[in-house]
Amino acid sequence: MSTDEDAPDWVTLGREETVVWSDHPSLYLVKRWLVVAAVAIVLGLIGATFLPPDWRLLGWLAVVAGVGVAAAAYVKTRTITYVVTTEKAYKKTGLLNKHQNTVRLERVQTVSLAQSLLQRPANCGELTLDTAGNDVPEIVFDCVREPERVNGLISDATGAKSGTRATSV
Repeated sequence: MSTDEDAPDWVTLGREETVVWSDHPSLYLVKRWLVVAAVAIVLGLIGATFLPPDWRLLGWLAVVAGVGVAAAAYVKTRTITYVVTTEKAYKKTGLLNKHQNTVRLERVQTVSLAQSLLQRPANCGELTLDTAGNDVPEIVFDCVREPERVNGLISDATGAKSGTRATSV
């Protein structure tokens, strides 16, 4: 179990409440943007090296654009925070427009884990917390690192039925 120091400043813990788990999504969440960034950087460096001097600026602009895309992708993952305490689960998203979703663990009936074929080697997956009376999931944690371990932690904290399903790419 974690202590008060492990809780983000936007989470207020009750008297007996402790943080069970807290993390951000894996970079797998933005894998496509990271590929775009890598391609732009590589092509930009090639262009900056081999293009005629009058055109080399174009190569450097591609490098800068690639670095910008990679930075934006990284920021996207860092502006999503997942927290599970002994009493509640939280998902906070956004940098400028912030959104926080909270569910009391006593309401959670099922914790489901889904991993695509490509997520397995990256050791990440999607955890879904379902509550009674809702047709849509209450909270979805995308691209969670070590999803089996986190699924167990949440299931232990909720006493919910744990489910695992594998999904295709």
